[in-house]
Amino acid sequence: MAGAADCALVTVASLRAADDRFTELFHIYYQPLLVLLAMLWLWGANVRFFEAARVRYAVCFAPPDQAFLLSGRQIHQARGAFRGLCKP
Repeated sequence: MAGAADCALVTVASLRAADDRFTELFHIYYQPLLVLLAMLWLWGANVRFFEAARVRYAVCFAPPDQAFLLSGRQIHQARGAFRGLCKP
């Protein structure tokens, strides 16, 4: 979790020191990624909670779709790969 906090602090410090054009471009390019990262984090937290409570969340999906479900660990690994885009 410290990596995400460090990334957020570097981003905020960079945006404060940047000009208006750079800030506008940053919001255009990276704002959609922040929503995606938040969605992945919440989905991974939800799946890990279900796994810890031994709830089979796969029964919520149709049988053909159950083969493509990810575990909580795999979801957090994907989130970590996307978070790598943020690191300087």
